[in-house]
Amino acid sequence: MDKLSHYFRTHFSKAFKVAFTVVFILVNVTVVLVNTIHIRNQMRMQNDSLVEMVEHLSTVEDEETVITYLTHYGHTHRVFLRYATIDGQYSYETAVAPEDYEMYTVMVGGEEVAELSVDNAQSDILMANATYLTTLNVVLVAIYAGGMLYFHRRNKRLNAVVLEDLSAVQRRIEGRHSAHAFRIEDFQAIDNALEEAFERLQKLQESHRRHIRTLAHDIRTPLTILKGTLEGIREGRLQDQDEAFDSAAEGAVRIDGLIERIMYTDERQSPGNASLSRIILERLQAHRALFERKGLSLRHDIAEGVTLGVSGEEAKRLIEHLLLNAYNHTPEGGLVKVVLTRDPTILTVTDDGEGMDEKTRRTLFDGDRPQRGIGMLIVKDIVDRTDGEIEIESRVNEGTEIRIRLGS
Repeated sequence: MDKLSHYFRTHFSKAFKVAFTVVFILVNVTVVLVNTIHIRNQMRMQNDSLVEMVEHLSTVEDEETVITYLTHYGHTHRVFLRYATIDGQYSYETAVAPEDYEMYTVMVGGEEVAELSVDNAQSDILMANATYLTTLNVVLVAIYAGGMLYFHRRNKRLNAVVLEDLSAVQRRIEGRHSAHAFRIEDFQAIDNALEEAFERLQKLQESHRRHIRTLAHDIRTPLTILKGTLEGIREGRLQDQDEAFDSAAEGAVRIDGLIERIMYTDERQSPGNASLSRIILERLQAHRALFERKGLSLRHDIAEGVTLGVSGEEAKRLIEHLLLNAYNHTPEGGLVKVVLTRDPTILTVTDDGEGMDEKTRRTLFDGDRPQRGIGMLIVKDIVDRTDGEIEIESRVNEGTEIRIRLGS
């Protein structure tokens, strides 16, 4: 497979040169043929005129006058002649005898009186024509050479434009894009399409990375519960073994489901209509042992019959990230309170933990933070999909209140 630059230099340029040469040869051959036909007609007309003049002189003058005329004619026109009367009394031949000649019959009064042989090989017409053709070919060759040089340079410039635009497209593909003013509209369109494709790819990659970070963070919640349950069993702090095993089994099932989502499904779940009241109570019960082990009080005031327009899994993620956020930032002996009201639908999670300064609070939902705050980014994503709003009040060492006005 040829490179485009090599293709231009060989195939394209060669094809053009061959075509140009063929056209030049055809033009030259045409000129020579037309000129040859013209010269032959001129010589035939000149010879016919000579024969007519000899016939006229034979009528009004004697044969010696005819021979004198032929002598003068052959000398001035550089034509080789042979003249002989039928009766053999008079004959004439130029110093150089005719070789490749045309034979003409001289008629007087309807009778043949003489034969005239004419050889135009060295005639003025042919010599002038040879000079003309030589000059013409020199001019045509000069035009040919100049044309070849001109079109070679022009093609080189045009090819350079194409190669420059293609090089810019190649740099775009290789990620080395630099400012380039495209001169060919099609390549500009290709470059724009590539830029859009790369932007979509970058967004897809960023979405994929965010998706993986989100799911990895989601796995921490059941892992934390599972870890706390196992430590509680080992330390003998959990009296109800069946409940502990059920909690551990639920954590393992949830981890397995999250791994399944990493491999096969999209970041967002199918829309649904989850019972938020029931799910919050279930999650509070599942996390209670974990909070107690850290010495945290977990209180709640949950209105009944509150639903949320997301799937049950998304509702679980919402409440678990809020609880885990409070758990991680509330020291031993602290209080975490969860309140859900029905009309309006407001979910409030309050803790008396370490709190946040103003800068941290303002950048809490900044997607550029790869590690800290991912849980709250997940919460915001779910709330945004319900057309809800999040309000946060926090002070350092005084605690945090996260108030979520949930939409449909």
